[in-house]
Amino acid sequence: MDRLRSDPAVLRLARAFYRAGKHVGFIGHGVWVGVSAGILSGHYCTSDPRIKDDLTNAGGLWQDEPVVADVNLIFGRCTADLPAFAAVLVEAMQSHGSMAAT
Repeated sequence: MDRLRSDPAVLRLARAFYRAGKHVGFIGHGVWVGVSAGILSGHYCTSDPRIKDDLTNAGGLWQDEPVVADVNLIFGRCTADLPAFAAVLVEAMQSHGSMAAT
């Protein structure tokens, strides 16, 4: 994840999808991409609890929930929550079209 979050192309893609209103999904440490892209401020989110401080320092409103969806951002806490995260992603794709997952 550290390599992805420092890749300018990945960050541009995350920002472009976010700004276009397309769904962007993050699970576990993948949310670091959202942190580095600067798209979390003011949004409810979740992640592995060990990186809660990273999200709150980026302006995210962290919650200890398996899945959190806020506007076009969808967050999963960890791989154990993958079934719930995937269900929300599928629902979003069916309802609203394109998205990217990290």
